[in-house]
Amino acid sequence: MIEQTKEYFDRSALSEAQAVLKNRFPQVMSGYLEDSGTYIEAIENAVERQEPRLLVLNAHPLKASSDAMGIVYIAKIARGLEHMGRLAMDGAEIDYPEAKRTCVSLRQAFTKVRPILLAMLQQS
Repeated sequence: MIEQTKEYFDRSALSEAQAVLKNRFPQVMSGYLEDSGTYIEAIENAVERQEPRLLVLNAHPLKASSDAMGIVYIAKIARGLEHMGRLAMDGAEIDYPEAKRTCVSLRQAFTKVRPILLAMLQQS
């Protein structure tokens, strides 16, 4: 199943996370899934309300946790959103329509990987 969505995952990083976490992997992955949904919702709200500080505060941990778990496509999108937020905090103007489109891509990516990650949880 991961083969169909290989651009979403770094399989070696995901395997390394499983190896390092061992018996804690299911708990950490469950937490990742729950937290990611919360972060994505907060990111969407931050963009909607045009609040770059909140965008950064939620995009950063999503990026970091996705990188750590090998979910590289979500990390890449979150990195871009974090960058937009940091630029806005430094006085740059954000293209909020583009940020909204990026949020849609983020939500779609999470919707695609979530059932794959849930299946992995059931196998572990």
